[in-house]
Amino acid sequence: MLLVEVAQSSLIRDSGQKMQIYAQAGVPEYWIVDVEHRAVIVHRQPGPLGYADVQTHNAPASVAPLAAPECQVEIAWLFR
Repeated sequence: MLLVEVAQSSLIRDSGQKMQIYAQAGVPEYWIVDVEHRAVIVHRQPGPLGYADVQTHNAPASVAPLAAPECQVEIAWLFR
């Protein structure tokens, strides 16, 4: 339902090769917690060429998985 990666030194690989693998496998939602930029990159709508919907969220925003919309995660909280 949701796959989360924490990227400190692996952002290029996580947002490239791994993202393609997850999209092709049909993982419905893939988040990358980008430590350097203090952001969460949310990938949704997987397909054979990648994810059709990619959004970057920064503090003070919150984000919730599609499968559990009541579970809001505050971006700022992740980087305390």
